[in-house]
Amino acid sequence: MAKAANKPSHRNSLRDCALIATLGGLAFVVSAVFPIPYPWGGYFNFGDAFILTSSMLFGPLIGAGVGILSGVLSDASAGYFLFIPFTILAKALLGLGAGLFREKKIFKYVMPFFGCAAEVLIYLLAYLLLYGPAGLLSSAFDCLQAFGCLLLSFPLSHLARKALR
Repeated sequence: MAKAANKPSHRNSLRDCALIATLGGLAFVVSAVFPIPYPWGGYFNFGDAFILTSSMLFGPLIGAGVGILSGVLSDASAGYFLFIPFTILAKALLGLGAGLFREKKIFKYVMPFFGCAAEVLIYLLAYLLLYGPAGLLSSAFDCLQAFGCLLLSFPLSHLARKALR
């Protein structure tokens, strides 16, 4: 009996889970091992570069999964439990935004900026809700992290794409 053409195979599902686990673990390790703490709490890390690169290489759902996994593990290991709901949304939008239209010429360079902007806005909301206006200074550093990692992820994804061919 022939398999339906539109039915996803178990092999692809298993591959996607393995990619999310492996790349999410890598992004978490980079975040947890090399954090650069802010004086008032929180930290700068390079995990977003791996989330963005994963999304650019393998698509928005893989990128979102990598972002959620690495973000939740990072927040939990650092003791930032209040941020976990915001992190889930922020990292999911980062991965989704960066991977949307990744096969289109112009959009593959534009959409990751929207993913980064969405992440920064979600964390801005978190700071306002949890700390009031005093937490807004962290948003400036979130911009540096998100957009700095974006600049790093373009050459990373280009090199990885060449290596995967």
